[in-house]
Amino acid sequence: MLTNQLMGLSMAEVGHSVTLKRINATHKLTHRLTDLGLTPGTPLNVLQNQGGSLIIGVRNARVALGRGIAHKIMVEPNPEVTTIEQGQTLQPSLSY
Repeated sequence: MLTNQLMGLSMAEVGHSVTLKRINATHKLTHRLTDLGLTPGTPLNVLQNQGGSLIIGVRNARVALGRGIAHKIMVEPNPEVTTIEQGQTLQPSLSY
């Protein structure tokens, strides 16, 4: 994963932590994502990235996102945090 470069969340690797920088979407979708806790500056942990959807850890919860939506979420890798701790406790999943 490249460091200090913005990329779509859909490009992030499983087990890596990234920071949300901006959302390139309509006002309605941006508002919905911020309601789910996805705001600029928020760290996101990529838990699953395969097939058509991604599962991310955000604010002690799991959120499932479609690949198209994930591509609109611009993130920057966190070089100091590259893996998710095994056994990390997360609250029930949310889907959009």
